[in-house]
Amino acid sequence: MVSGRIKERSLSSSRKREESRPFNFSTLRYLICLLGSVILFAGPLRSQDMTIRHADSLNTYWSENTITDFRNTLPLAKAALHLYSKSGDTCKMADVSNVIATCYDALGELDSSLQVLLTVRQYNLEQCDPEIRYRTAMNLSSTYLSTDDFEKVCELCESTLSSAVGIESRRIKDLRYNYAIALANLGELEKAGETFEQLRSDANKRGDVVDEVDALINLGAIQGLVQQFDSAEACLTLALEICRDHECNSEPEILLNLATLAFNHNDLEEYLELCDLAIAKAREYGDLQLEVDLEYMRAQGKFEQGNYDEAWELIDNYIFLHDSLIDQEKVRSLAEVQEKYESEKRVRQIKELEVKNLDSELRNVQVTKSRNMYLFGRLLALIIAGGLFSDVYFVC
Repeated sequence: MVSGRIKERSLSSSRKREESRPFNFSTLRYLICLLGSVILFAGPLRSQDMTIRHADSLNTYWSENTITDFRNTLPLAKAALHLYSKSGDTCKMADVSNVIATCYDALGELDSSLQVLLTVRQYNLEQCDPEIRYRTAMNLSSTYLSTDDFEKVCELCESTLSSAVGIESRRIKDLRYNYAIALANLGELEKAGETFEQLRSDANKRGDVVDEVDALINLGAIQGLVQQFDSAEACLTLALEICRDHECNSEPEILLNLATLAFNHNDLEEYLELCDLAIAKAREYGDLQLEVDLEYMRAQGKFEQGNYDEAWELIDNYIFLHDSLIDQEKVRSLAEVQEKYESEKRVRQIKELEVKNLDSELRNVQVTKSRNMYLFGRLLALIIAGGLFSDVYFVC
C-alpha cells in the first residue's frame, strides 16, 4: 500500500506567508545597514565593525520578515550576537540566536542549530518579551522534528503550550502544528487528527489560507493512514480547491496524496493522471525531490497496468533525476566546504595581520621604552655629574 505524506514545517518554512510582505521602512533600514557594511568594511563583517544601533536595526528586520538569504545572514547574526554578549543583554542575545539557528537549520547544520537553541534555553528570559521564549521553543521543536526526535518534540510542546493557554501568537500556532506532526509520527493518529482539525478551524476563522491548507493536507494523510479514504479524499479535495483559488504552492503535495488514494482504490487511470498533474506542478516550482518521488510513482503505476516497457523508461528517467538530485547535493556540499575554507582562510589572514600589527606595535613600544630609558639614563648622569661638580666647587 502506498502511504500518504505528512506535510512538515521547518524553521525556514514555518512562516511562508510572510514572504509576500510589502516593502517597508525596516526593509529599507536593513538594506542601508547591509550596504553600509559593504562600503565601510569592504569584507566580512566582524563584531568590532558593528555598532549596537546597526545590530538592533538588523535584528528588527529579521524579527519582522522571513529570512531567505541564510548564508549571508549567518555571519551578520553572529557578529550581532558577539556584540550583545559583551553588553550582557540576554533578551537580544536570545533573539538573534534564533536567527542563527534558523540559518544553520536551512543550511543543513542541524547539530549547530540544536546547540545554539539549547544554549538559549539556559538564559534567564523571564524579563524578556514572551514571544522570544515561544520563538525559541518553536524553532527547537522544528529542529527536533528534523532529527526525528518526536518524544522531545512532544515534551517541549506540552510544557510550553501548558503555560501559554489563551495566548494569541504565531509561534504558538506553529508549536501546535509541530506537536500534531510529532503525535502522528509516534502513532497517536487520533490525537494528531484532533489537533489538526482545531488548527484548521482556527485558520479558517482567521482567513489564513496557508495554515488551513496545511492542516487539511495532514488531516487527509491521517485519514488515509487509518483507512478512512472517503474522509481523506474530502479533506484533500477541499485543500486543492482552496489552494487553486489562492494560488498556494502546496498543490503538488495535495495531488500526490490524492494519487495515493486513487492507487489504494485500484483506480490506476486516475492515479497516473494525478501523478502527471503533480509532476508538472513540481517542475513548475522547481522541486526536484518531489519530481523524483513522483517519477517513481508513475513507474509503479505503469508496472501495475502491465505496461512494462513504459515502466522501465520511467525507471530510467527516475534514476537520471535521482542522480541529478545527488549531483545537486554534491555541488552544494562542495560549495559549502569551499566557502567555509575561504572564510577560515580570511580569518587566518586577518589574525596573521593582527599579530603582525601587534608585533609591530610591541617593537615600537620597546624602541620607545629603550629610547626613553637611554634619555633618562643620560639625564640622570648629568644630574649626578652636576651634583658632584657643585660639591667640588663648594669645597674649593
